[in-house]
Amino acid sequence: MNIKPKFTKHLKVVLFIVLALLILTTITMAIFSFLNKPKVVETKTFSEIPGFSFEYPVFKGWEVKEVMRINEGKYYVFFKSPLLTGIAPSMKIENNYIMVKRSADYTPITNRNNVLYRRGTSSISFEGFDYFVDIYPFLHEGDGYSGKALTDKIVETFKFTDANLATNQAESVSQSKIKAPQEVIPVSYLGVKYSARVARMGYVEAYDEKTGLKLWEKKVYDVKIDPYVEEDVQWVFIKELKIENQQLIVTNTNDEVYSITIMGAAIPPIAKRIR
Repeated sequence: MNIKPKFTKHLKVVLFIVLALLILTTITMAIFSFLNKPKVVETKTFSEIPGFSFEYPVFKGWEVKEVMRINEGKYYVFFKSPLLTGIAPSMKIENNYIMVKRSADYTPITNRNNVLYRRGTSSISFEGFDYFVDIYPFLHEGDGYSGKALTDKIVETFKFTDANLATNQAESVSQSKIKAPQEVIPVSYLGVKYSARVARMGYVEAYDEKTGLKLWEKKVYDVKIDPYVEEDVQWVFIKELKIENQQLIVTNTNDEVYSITIMGAAIPPIAKRIR
């Protein structure tokens, strides 16, 4: 008795059922993902603490429940939640009135409003003239909420509204007792533009010439600040960039010369002092 045709028929049926289940699962997951995709119902502005403001998205089902004042420099924003956790999700905003000291590993970047900031694992720090603004967003992904989207919006829109508080490194230079250097003329090599901004003391930045996208930034040298000496007289700026033998040659205002091996879009190795 030949059972091969029946076996083949049953195998085809099983394969068809498995395929149908895979398709059904994919469609179900897509529908679930669509229904749980964060929907921004409004964009709010936080300006309760004088001196700065920022915008943040409000997601459907996660509307603002309360803005609570702890003291003049600390607030909490509480959100509604569709999750039955018993704990109201919140975002903390506070001023840290401490003298800004840049350690060797302090590597902030600048947002579109020219404010220096740094992202931590659970917070974002924005640098004022002599203090930080620390924001601790509620970090959660899914269930109609996106902590990443919230954080990105805060970073994008944060600005100082008081000119005296907004003084960052670039503005401090213009008010210092020493003469600020001219902006360094960028140089280009194999489709990559290299620049050094006054606001990023000791750093070189690389940009794609076609798209304008930032590829990387590299600390060339440390600027060590003695807290017992006036800060502005200790500043050391990059004053010249040039290309020599596939090396980016960087000269600063102390006439120190550094060399960086050009690797295109790839992050280069540590800069070497050559003079």
